[in-house]
This record gives sequence, structure tokens and C-alpha cells, in this order.
Amino acid sequence: MSIMLLILLWLLVLVSCAPPRCDPGFRGQCKPTVEEKPKCTDVMLSYCDDMPYTQNMFPNILNHKTREDAEGSTEYLLLSVVEALLGGECNPDVRMLGCSVMAPRCEKEKVLKPCRATCEAVRKRCSHAFDGIEMAWPYFLDCDRFFVSDEEGCYDPLEGLRGEE
Repeated sequence: MSIMLLILLWLLVLVSCAPPRCDPGFRGQCKPTVEEKPKCTDVMLSYCDDMPYTQNMFPNILNHKTREDAEGSTEYLLLSVVEALLGGECNPDVRMLGCSVMAPRCEKEKVLKPCRATCEAVRKRCSHAFDGIEMAWPYFLDCDRFFVSDEEGCYDPLEGLRGEE
């Protein structure tokens, strides 16, 4: 329990030491916002370089505008902390699920969202591991919010991970 507390405190320090966000109340701190059209780019997130696809889209599902935004996000840091806390259990499933949200698959300039059924299956398989470290399921892996049904045209972010079952 103490290692988990130490890691969570470290995470809190990192977040609180982050540079200040744009504050419209202070002149000169904000850059003009330019709406960027979502586009396919090569998967460049170092933690997600083994995904079964080569193109992802920014802004992503979490509204990170760039690779740098994604890699500097609390979700990205939390994903690596969770992997360490779980001690390899439920990995790479949880990591690949997280990567499918942070670096969503892109084909023909269109984002493909991960399947809700895959998310629910991983959550069910891994609930005991999260209970074991007394941690809630990560909010950015909310199966109802960030994942879609088969009818909506989704893909399985764990495809090819285990071969034939």
C-alpha cells in the first residue's frame, strides 16, 4: 500500500508542477486557438508503438491535440503507473486498451474507435487486479464513454495479441 501511495503522491506533484494552462484573464498568456482538422498521422507515442495499426488521429478521443499533449497528459502517466502497479498482470491488455483511446486507429482520414465489448472483457478479467491494489478502473477507460458497439463500426485493439483462442 505504501508504494502505491508514494506513486500517487509523485503523480500529484507532477500534475501540480505542470506549466500553467492558458488563463484568458492574463493578457499574453494565451495563444490564439486555431481549429485543426483531425488527420491521420503515424503512431508516434512511445508507449504505444506496438499497436496492431500504423496510423492514429489527433486530436484524439481525449481531445489531446498533438502527440506531445498526449505524452504529457495525466492519462499517459497514469497508464504507465498502472502497468507498474499491476506488476505485469493484465498487461499488455490494459496498456493496449489505453493506447486505443490515446492513439486511436485512423484509416482514410477517419478515426475508428475501439470496441466496447473488448473493453468490458478486459475490465472483467482485470477487476481482481485493480481490487488487489485498491484502485478504481481508470476513468479514461470508461467502456460506455470511449468505446463503441460493433454496430457502430469498431475494432478490437487487442487483435492478434493472443493468436487463435
